[in-house]
Amino acid sequence: MNYSTFTVYSETWAKGRKLMRRWIDNNNSETSNETGEEPETNYIVNNAQAEFALLILMLGIIPAISIVGIIGNFFSILVLAKQNLKKSSNILLLALAISDTTFLIGFNSVPKFIYTAYGKNSFPYPEVVSQILYILHEMLVLIDYGSGLASLTIPMLITIERLITIFQPLKVSQLITPQRTFIAICVVYIFLYSSFTYIIFWTALSETYDVALNRTVYVITRSALYEQDKSVKVQLEEMWTYFSLRIPAGFTFIGCVIIGVKLKVTSVKRRKLTGRKESGSMTRTTKTLLAVCGVYLPTCLIVLLPFFLPQQASYSITEETSTVISQLLFQITNVTTCLNSSCNFIIYIVFNKNFREAYIALFIKDCRKNSAFKKIND
Repeated sequence: MNYSTFTVYSETWAKGRKLMRRWIDNNNSETSNETGEEPETNYIVNNAQAEFALLILMLGIIPAISIVGIIGNFFSILVLAKQNLKKSSNILLLALAISDTTFLIGFNSVPKFIYTAYGKNSFPYPEVVSQILYILHEMLVLIDYGSGLASLTIPMLITIERLITIFQPLKVSQLITPQRTFIAICVVYIFLYSSFTYIIFWTALSETYDVALNRTVYVITRSALYEQDKSVKVQLEEMWTYFSLRIPAGFTFIGCVIIGVKLKVTSVKRRKLTGRKESGSMTRTTKTLLAVCGVYLPTCLIVLLPFFLPQQASYSITEETSTVISQLLFQITNVTTCLNSSCNFIIYIVFNKNFREAYIALFIKDCRKNSAFKKIND
């Protein structure tokens, strides 16, 4: 099983460039048929419409979703940062918003677009400029991986916080403190960023001669360390997948079910005691956090497609036998993760009235602004 989520993204976009060239060539081959010329047939993928759909996903839909997410999350960070952050739930939401924003920035990095779209899978600049772009490229890849998986791990911390709050309401202030919450978030970040700092050394910048440009260009290649680590590569990928996807997703799903059952049982007991149906048994904070987890769980399910469909959902973009189905699933995964990171601020606004008022107060300065920021802590 190949989890190429952890391979170099420049190769993914290189595949996109190849798909674009194939799509153009396939259209040209139709013209050639009219003139009686023999069309080329040495393509892995022949479906021009499917390839065009991939290009729309990679170069249109994903960047558009990401721009909306970056802007929305930025203002969410402003709202949450204005709080005194005495509530652990606010700290977790702030960490999630920061993770989502940095992931979207890293995923849509400018050096990656320069390398793939403008440079045609190379840096066509002098050595010093290419070195700088390469370093920035690798730094943003690190942010992409680290923050992307952090945003898929933090919902597990959110679930733990809600479980303790609901089952131990009298002890929650002793068990969960802002300091402990901050430490837990730091542990997640340190683990992920330190792990992926290592894998950026799997690449190196090499010079090569481009015949079309008639000049030396610089390309990203596999390093000697990558060749040395080939024997443990699968084990490393399995470790990252378990700690960042399988365990958090499984725990969050079970935790949400337990929380839902507990709230339902509590609601039934209150109805029996009071004789009337309770309309608002779930707090705004619980609704917001459960909604975040509700979006997160389908995301993990799609990201884990290689685990359930290892043949159809192989995301290896280095294999020459890569099919349009596997490539399409790979880009659908990218769309899903970007949607997950882009829609959380919408969840905050929809499910939390106080957050919504504080969010609006950023743009409408009136006498209600201070009260809106005060109420969000309630």
